[in-house]
Amino acid sequence: MPYQMTVPKVRSIIKDYFTSAQTILTSILSKDPEELVIGEQRIVGRLTGGDVAAIAIGIADNNILQVDHASSADNDYAKFTAAGIEGRSYTEVQTDLDVVRSVSLVVAASDGTTLETTQADTLCTGANDDVDINAASDALS
Repeated sequence: MPYQMTVPKVRSIIKDYFTSAQTILTSILSKDPEELVIGEQRIVGRLTGGDVAAIAIGIADNNILQVDHASSADNDYAKFTAAGIEGRSYTEVQTDLDVVRSVSLVVAASDGTTLETTQADTLCTGANDDVDINAASDALS
C-alpha cells in the first residue's frame, strides 16, 4: 500500500520547511525542492535560457514591463517612465518631443489611415471638399 499523508501532516511539513513569508517551492536541475522568496514588485517566471526565478518588474534589462498609466488606449505610443510604460496620444508625443509644425495645411481623405486623419487639419468626405479646403487655406493667411 502506498504511503499516504494526511492534510495536517502535509501542512506541518510545509510549515517546517519554509523560513520566509511570500515563498514558493522550486526544483531546478534536481528533485530536491528549494525555497524561492518572492519579493515586492517581482513575479515568478523563467527568462530565456534561465531557471525559475523571482523576476523584477521595471524598465531595466531582463525586467518585465509594467503599464504605469490608467488611461492607456489602443493606438497610443509607449513612453518609458521610471515606473514602467505609459500610453501617449499623438498630440502628447508631439509635446514630449517638442515638435512644432510649421504653418501648413494637412488635408486627408476621411477614409485614410488613423494617423493621416488624426494629423489632418481638414478631412475630405467627398461632399463640398472644395469649400472645406478653401476655408482651411484662408485660415492660414
